[in-house]
Amino acid sequence: MKKTAMAVVALLVGFGGLAGCATTASVVHDKDDGTSQVYQVNSTQAWEIAKTVFRWQGGEDIEEHRPKGYLLARSGATWVPWGSMMVAWIDQVDGKKTKVTVVTKRRIGDVGTNSSEEEFHKRFADAVKIVKAGKRLPAEPPKQK
Repeated sequence: MKKTAMAVVALLVGFGGLAGCATTASVVHDKDDGTSQVYQVNSTQAWEIAKTVFRWQGGEDIEEHRPKGYLLARSGATWVPWGSMMVAWIDQVDGKKTKVTVVTKRRIGDVGTNSSEEEFHKRFADAVKIVKAGKRLPAEPPKQK
């Protein structure tokens, strides 16, 4: 009986891993479905701000794909249904402006995650103000008004 239970758990973890890969592929290819905003920061600043915002939104595993121009973040374990995938593309407009496009995909509806494209851009705008004031980005998100 124990072997059967262990086999079932192994299958669930395996299928969860496959589902995570499929979700990763779909979210990376959905740039055109994302929410974009242009910010008055250069691409290096935008890159660092995006990583920080992902952390503020519970991103536990952040992958940097600079040659392809995007960051990928995951929140929640890859085998649980309430995790989410977040991708931010950083596109330099000119030396002082950067377009940031974000896509957030949840495995099941809005269950168990505080990340959304709208929330990302609100937090990103907050972070831009902090950077423009010459301050370092805090580890914890600032309180929203």
